Amino acid sequence: MFNPKSLRRLVPILLLIILAIAAYLRFYNLNWDGGIFAHPDERSTVAFYAPTIAWPDSLTDVLDPRRSTLNPFWNVDSQERRSYTYGHFPLYVLVLVAHLFHGLAPLAQSLGLPADWIEFFTTTETGQGYAHIGRGLVALADVFTVYLVFLIGRRIYGVWGGLLAAALSTFTVLQIQLAHFFAVDPITTTFTLLAIYGSMLLYERQSIGTAILTGVGIGLAVASKFSALPIVAVPVVAAFLAMRHARHEEPEQDGAYVQSRMIGLVLLALGLSFVIFAVTSPFVLLDFANFKRSVIDEQGNMVSGLADFPFTRQYRGTTAYWYFIKEQLRWGMGWALGLLALVGTVWVIVKTLLGKAHVGEILCLTWIVLYFGPTGLFMAKFMRYMVPVVPLFTLFGTGLIVALWHWGTQKQPTPTPQLEPETSPLPTESVTVDQAIPTITETSTNEPTHQPTTQSPISNLQSPISIYHLPALAVAAIVLISSAIWSIAFVNGIYGTEHPWLTFSRYVYNNVPDGSCLAYEHWDDRLPTSIPEPNGNPNAHNYRQPQLPMYDDDSQQKYELIRSTLRDCDYVILATNRLWRTIPRLPERYPMSTRFYEALFSGELGYKLVYAAQTPAKLGPLEIDTQPADESFTVYDHPKPMLFQKTRQLSDAEWDAILGGTWQDAQWGYVGEPTLMMRLRGAEANRAQPNPEPATAAEKKSLLLDTPVDELTPIDDYHWNAMANSSSLVATLLWWLVVFLIGLLAFPATFLLFNNLPDRGYGLSKSIGLLLVSYFVWMGSSLVGSRWLGNSLFTIVFAILLLALGSVFLFIRCRKPLIAFLLERRWLMLITEALFGLVYLIFIYLRILNPDLWHPWLGGEKMLEIGFLNAIVKSVAMPPYDPFFADGIINYYYYGLFLVGVLIKLTGIQPAIAFNLAVPTLAALTGISVFSLAGNLASATAARSNVYVATLRAIPAGILATIFIVFMGNIEGAAQFLRNLANMGLSDFETAIPGVNTLLLAVGGLLQIVSGDAIAAYNYWDPTRVIPETINEFPFFSFLFADLHPHMIGFFCLRCCSSAWPLTGSLPLWPTAAPRPMTSALRFKRNSKPLACRLYSAGWRSPSCWALSP
Repeated sequence: MFNPKSLRRLVPILLLIILAIAAYLRFYNLNWDGGIFAHPDERSTVAFYAPTIAWPDSLTDVLDPRRSTLNPFWNVDSQERRSYTYGHFPLYVLVLVAHLFHGLAPLAQSLGLPADWIEFFTTTETGQGYAHIGRGLVALADVFTVYLVFLIGRRIYGVWGGLLAAALSTFTVLQIQLAHFFAVDPITTTFTLLAIYGSMLLYERQSIGTAILTGVGIGLAVASKFSALPIVAVPVVAAFLAMRHARHEEPEQDGAYVQSRMIGLVLLALGLSFVIFAVTSPFVLLDFANFKRSVIDEQGNMVSGLADFPFTRQYRGTTAYWYFIKEQLRWGMGWALGLLALVGTVWVIVKTLLGKAHVGEILCLTWIVLYFGPTGLFMAKFMRYMVPVVPLFTLFGTGLIVALWHWGTQKQPTPTPQLEPETSPLPTESVTVDQAIPTITETSTNEPTHQPTTQSPISNLQSPISIYHLPALAVAAIVLISSAIWSIAFVNGIYGTEHPWLTFSRYVYNNVPDGSCLAYEHWDDRLPTSIPEPNGNPNAHNYRQPQLPMYDDDSQQKYELIRSTLRDCDYVILATNRLWRTIPRLPERYPMSTRFYEALFSGELGYKLVYAAQTPAKLGPLEIDTQPADESFTVYDHPKPMLFQKTRQLSDAEWDAILGGTWQDAQWGYVGEPTLMMRLRGAEANRAQPNPEPATAAEKKSLLLDTPVDELTPIDDYHWNAMANSSSLVATLLWWLVVFLIGLLAFPATFLLFNNLPDRGYGLSKSIGLLLVSYFVWMGSSLVGSRWLGNSLFTIVFAILLLALGSVFLFIRCRKPLIAFLLERRWLMLITEALFGLVYLIFIYLRILNPDLWHPWLGGEKMLEIGFLNAIVKSVAMPPYDPFFADGIINYYYYGLFLVGVLIKLTGIQPAIAFNLAVPTLAALTGISVFSLAGNLASATAARSNVYVATLRAIPAGILATIFIVFMGNIEGAAQFLRNLANMGLSDFETAIPGVNTLLLAVGGLLQIVSGDAIAAYNYWDPTRVIPETINEFPFFSFLFADLHPHMIGFFCLRCCSSAWPLTGSLPLWPTAAPRPMTSALRFKRNSKPLACRLYSAGWRSPSCWALSP
């Protein structure tokens, strides 16, 4: 048996051993490259940016973007912009530490320290010194990352789970490799994990200190690399989980306190993070234009594939997400750890979906989803992009081993005493549906419920290890040992051996005759490089080194240049596999260049391979060839340079036989099919630009289509229903049925979303369902715009199926309270449907009386709207073409008409008929939204106690409100009628009392009518212009006039939002309860879709809607 006290003493010892091993592997031979700076990002930082960063001579220049030497985006000497793409913070720390060390040089000399130490201190502000210090800082940061993995793992899986996770992170090759470069990604990872750890403590302790810790982590993470910005969501999720837990598990008063406190702590954390970011990266704000151009525009174009940089062409055609995962499985983590991490991540995702994940797992998963979600879509897939999430993948793999151990413990025949946990991990997040309200269930607690504790599943070490524990032990041993072997072999073979370029250069100097001609590839380093030995540079040997422009598009001129160069030269040098592995992946663009490399390696060009320098991962007899790995994994610290020597001169006929005419089929600029990221950033077809400049404001706001109208993808799927188009009755019933079914499918979602409304959002389900389906289709048509994902019947049906699947899932999760509600409130639902049908039929009748859409002045803007509607249903991509502006796009609010277009395609009813069905539908949707609002308000205080009383209150209130809002206008109509009567009246009576004269004259006018006189014509337009120079339409006028205008379509969105407004918290609302933080969060979630629809359908009214929305 294990002694608990001995185990507790063993933990810090084991942790120190793990951290010591991590430090050894990361700090091992930081001068591995001998000063050649093989990593281009590191090279530019230490040789170009760092030497120019200094404190300005004048305080007035410190924050001046054009005069401050602290601004990495601007060259003060040349007054030119610089394309700095990383965060300020690592650069500032590098320069500061180098300056401090340089100041210690005199002290080191006075103390008589070794010459190497003195040289180090005196050269810290050189490129070599910056590189050494930068690598040391990154290595230190990654050691701290290992420690944070332990801390996070300890809180989720217990102390032994934390130790195992830290050990596996110690032996993760990707982390070890990146610690040997000055790259900001490992530093970003450190502060990202710090923010996650702080968020976990924030959930558990809810203290100011944890908020400060979280804010520091977020601020420095984003200040290190802007791509870490999604980390701001993690404390928000932690606060949401804490507030939900407090709301459902704690006493009312204590829960309200926790909710208010969490809101304040999250605001503190986010506010502090912004301050830290502003202080450590000031010129992101002060020189935002250059920051945007360098980081957002240029880097965005690079990672999306819109920019055609040669150093990213190796990723053309690679599979989103899978390429990242595959490279981590094979190289970054190794097969054993990679597979464990992959299965563990899937396991955590499943747990989360089932509501059984720990809060810590949810927070880690939040960061993974928000970061890897968009990053996985990048065209540029450098392996270092994965390091911010790799430690968490390792952590989830460890969790799987912990679960196996826990399974073994449960399989033991008799229970055994439990060892007290070293710490208090976070609670299990168990989401259930009780009265349609998600809750959190704790596994155990002996403290206040907002600070829960659980027993670690691997803490039970007092009992003897049984056979049931063997799977966990076997997996842990296999993964740990294999990871250790892989990482030690990597460090030994790569960093324990001279860099291949140095070895290769020495061979060239010793074996290639002076004055030889050595051809090399452009976009790669020129070899041989200088080495610190006699005659160790190319000039000492009079080498001629012409360049082979292999990344240039294939052409006859390129062919002639290659032929003449290889004829004149004696050797060809390939410094890395950059070009000869990338170019064959684009045979459409490089048919000649692809054939060139084939002929070079086969010897057809008269050259043969005479030497290659390689440093594989090596441990004893074990050697692992890493050259098949991703380019960024090999070409920096262990490339494979090759030397080809000419053996014979080829004739013109031989050259033509090998390469002649092969350039004729080359597709210049070809980059493969556009990725989703490329489409998001405006890519066209399969071409890219070398380095597109950011579009000007005028270019971005072009009103023209990308292609002429007659070349747009044709779509003709909007009038397929011959029966409905030939029968008004069938069209009317079918249209109503489709709207009803959409509302029915959306009801499970509104049932959960509006769980505190007495009608559970049933009156809003049709509006919400239509908005959800239409938004999915609109996003697909805006981002992709194809038949399979665009404004097409296929996409609409697919969206309906997704809504149906979601509804089935929600119905299964909350079927008991939902069925109970249907039984209890069936009369309310039936009356809601009856009211919808009644309003729908009333306005159908009005449209039958006047269905014309063409009248040039009495028809309002119907001709414009039917033109737009036709253009929308005929456009597969959004924005649609403008039927009144040749080859232009609609420059107006069209989203409301897009909603109608979705119904048109679903029903197959032609637009001319659907126009007159849409107006009654919008009136009916507005009516039941108002009915829902008024009914919920009237029945709020009785909803929980007496369903019968609540229903009796809701129905008359809702009907009356519907009459007031939908069917009644302002009093100007009655006032105009009285004025017309008064103008007919004959009376000499006068009084100073306001209105009496008019009333008496009106009585006289009424008598005149009785006598047979005709009243003056009623001007129906005046009641809509009661305020001079403005339009003051009311719903009934709009629905009666029947212009399918954005402001009328927006009515139901506004009413939908209003209906969700008053009852988002616990009932009753007024005046017994003050607004709560959770209520505010729910209001935002519930109102965001209608408000967004309001913005796109009638944007000029959005500010007032946002101001009135909670």
